Order: sequence, then structure tokens, then C-alpha cells
Amino acid sequence: MSKSHNVAVIIGTGSGLGVSLAERFSRSNLNVVMVARSLKKIDGFAQKIPKSIAYECDASNEIEVKKLFRFVENQYNSLDAMIYYVGGGFRNISVIEESVENYRSVWESSALGGFICCRAAASLMVNQGYGTILISGATASIRGSKGFCSFASGKFALRALSQSLAKEVGPKGIHVAHINID
Repeated sequence: MSKSHNVAVIIGTGSGLGVSLAERFSRSNLNVVMVARSLKKIDGFAQKIPKSIAYECDASNEIEVKKLFRFVENQYNSLDAMIYYVGGGFRNISVIEESVENYRSVWESSALGGFICCRAAASLMVNQGYGTILISGATASIRGSKGFCSFASGKFALRALSQSLAKEVGPKGIHVAHINID
């Protein structure tokens, strides 16, 4: 089967930018897989956007991510773009008051989830010889701020992952970009 150049996966789709990206990709004649932890969050949007589907997946769960990318490969036979736009953890709390549980949760959804998803996407893209991986950051990717230790730690990690991944897969035809969105 030939590669069809036809699908974008948006991980962390919510009602804002994620849905806007899905609409834009759909207008560009791409199939769109809108991914969120809960189908309730995105199913209504996917029903209204042509060529899109909602897919439930926890980005920090390696087994679920493997199933997601197997589905994409089997359904579309290619992966043109993966956007990692997982948010969360944006709350103002001091390092002293921050709980280990919240810090771990934010780190897992940002840094660990980003690693798991980027690794899966890059593997498919390297095999096909093309693709684009976009990873969202924020000002917190560049500098920490008082009260945002968990958020900044996750975003810093995503920035480092983006840089490392770009150097590794760029020469293989895969474009990787880290984009700060505030």
C-alpha cells in the first residue's frame, strides 16, 4: 500500500487551540485524529469537523499510546503530523506547598507523555521518511517563575526533548519544532 499523506494527530485536544487546529487541518483536506483522555471532552467537536475522529488515550500511558499509533498506521497508512499540545498543571503554588502527587501528575502528562508520544510518532515517520512533530511550550519552557515549579519543569523537559529529537530525526526527513504558546 502506498503512503497517502493524509493524517494529523493532535494529542491533548481541547476546546481551544486543539479544536481550531483540527478545523484548519480538515479544511486542508487532512484526516484528523483528535486525542484526549476523555472522549466526552472532544467527541462533540469531532462529530462537527469533517474528516476527524475522537480517540481516547492517556498520553502518559505507553500501552495506550502504542495502540493509538497502531490505529493511525492501520487506518491511514501514514502519519504526516503529530502535535503534542497537552496542558495541565498551570497553577500558582509555591515549591514548599506543592505536593509530590501533583508534581508527578504534571510531569507525567507533560514530559513523560511527550516522550512516549514523540517516540511513537518519530518511529513511524522515520520508517516512512517524512513527517512533522510540533510540541507546544510556553514561556515556562524558557524560564521558571515563582509559583509554577511543576508547570515549568514539564515544559522545560519538553523543550529539551524537542531539541534532542530534532537533532536525531531531522537528518532523516522529520521536522521537529517546539512552539511557545502563551
